[in-house]
Amino acid sequence: MLDYVDDILWRLLSGKPERYEVLLTLLCMTDFTWYAVHQDLFTYIYLVAKEKRIKKRLSLADIVMDIVIEDVCRYLVRDNASYAFRLPHDSWAYVLRGKSYGPIATEIAKIIALYTKEKRNSIILSAARRAWWETVRSTEDILRREAFKNNIRVNLGEETLRDILSRPPQLGRRLL
Repeated sequence: MLDYVDDILWRLLSGKPERYEVLLTLLCMTDFTWYAVHQDLFTYIYLVAKEKRIKKRLSLADIVMDIVIEDVCRYLVRDNASYAFRLPHDSWAYVLRGKSYGPIATEIAKIIALYTKEKRNSIILSAARRAWWETVRSTEDILRREAFKNNIRVNLGEETLRDILSRPPQLGRRLL
């Protein structure tokens, strides 16, 4: 099963510059309960990951048409009730945590080495803050807003949620 997942990721990402931000986004998903990340947070994790690779501040409009992440999302499970994307199987998490030996394993190993749990948490926090202030808080869909808050609360805690909701992102922050 691990080889199968590894092969899927290799076919989707091989040779594409966006493979690093996709792998980082998916690796961040493994840090969440049930590997489920609110759709807006997922998008902003990818956005922040891409900013780190290209060392340039981006907006949501800059990544909306990224085909590589779209292709990967076709494999993810979409939970309409929680507005979340979820890894389709535990084996995806095992591969993303470096347990496979297929062709994508070396790319994953680089991402794991570069982005420790602490660095991933920093990316997730930055993405959550931007998602809230740039998109989620303005949505008219109350259920989507509450699902976002719940995803943060369950995975990062009530105190972190309060901090995200009360302090907007700082604009001139360094991308690295």
